[in-house]
Amino acid sequence: FDSTQSNLVKIFVSSTFKDLEEERSCLATKVFPRLRNFCYKKGLSFQDLDLRWGITEEESKNGQVVRLCLKGIDDSVPYFICILGDRYGWIPSENDINLGDNQIYTDFIKEQVENERSITEIEIKYALLHKERIKPFFFFKLSSSISKHDERMRSLKKEIELKFPESVFYFSTPDELSTRRYRARLAAWASAWATPICWWSSPTSS
Repeated sequence: FDSTQSNLVKIFVSSTFKDLEEERSCLATKVFPRLRNFCYKKGLSFQDLDLRWGITEEESKNGQVVRLCLKGIDDSVPYFICILGDRYGWIPSENDINLGDNQIYTDFIKEQVENERSITEIEIKYALLHKERIKPFFFFKLSSSISKHDERMRSLKKEIELKFPESVFYFSTPDELSTRRYRARLAAWASAWATPICWWSSPTSS
């Protein structure tokens, strides 16, 4: 599935959860409704896919979290937004995963789990496998806090900054994500795909 080939605009949202819940809420309540309205006016449907709020307890217990996240990314190509703070996030173990019968998912997940990568880094690395069709949009939170996996997060951010310098944007507070400046940047990011999202905003919009 490729959302550029239908009237559905689906955006996958990735981030650690506990430390960035306010930021995800800001996108869901202040940013995406505006985008949804503009898409509606153009005869399009809009869906933001945030699986941290969409995976059931049963799916989690059955080890389907990682596989469902990868499928969500596949379904949302080319739209991938990632918010990163200081926390590296949950690192799934072999006991946390049910590989299923999709060989592509199986091989990829096994490699990531063996390397003890967090679910957020797994999502990022999987999204970048679509590098010919995807252009990610990263929000990095500016902070001085220190966490247990802070070094791994710093390393991940540095890798992203080197590979995608034009796709990384920085913020300090959740409300900053809904400002005109970031709406314009999101619009410019999306318009690169020649999709109707480019009508959403401009640097002079309110």
